[in-house]
Amino acid sequence: MKKTYKVFSSKYDCYLSFTYLNGLLCGFQFENESEIRLDVDSLVGILEASLTFENLTHFAKSRKMAVVEVQADLSFEAFWNAYNYKDGGSKKKAQAIWGRLSETNKAAAMASLPKYEQFLKRSQTAKAFATTYLNQERWNNQ
Repeated sequence: MKKTYKVFSSKYDCYLSFTYLNGLLCGFQFENESEIRLDVDSLVGILEASLTFENLTHFAKSRKMAVVEVQADLSFEAFWNAYNYKDGGSKKKAQAIWGRLSETNKAAAMASLPKYEQFLKRSQTAKAFATTYLNQERWNNQ
């Protein structure tokens, strides 16, 4: 499962955001990147020091920086907006189904949306109503 962590860098006066999948770095960004002036060697050093979550915690601790986990927004509204198919189906029914899902299934449903969109483009398949996506647990098909 993907997890995102933020670390504040006083050196660059910004938050660094690290995303890990099964403990390995899969995403990185600066919160206010337009103001960052960072040379390539420094960037490579940061990325090398954070290739695994364990390395990130050691790196941050050695520099007296706090690592904070960013909680995913698993609200129904976040799902409804991310799913972005308002033309069909019932929002009320989808919300009821969403309310019955476990936190793990909610996170999986949200995480698989980009893959689902790619699948739809490749296969030229029509997008399922949100209720169908949820009832059939289509995130397990990706």
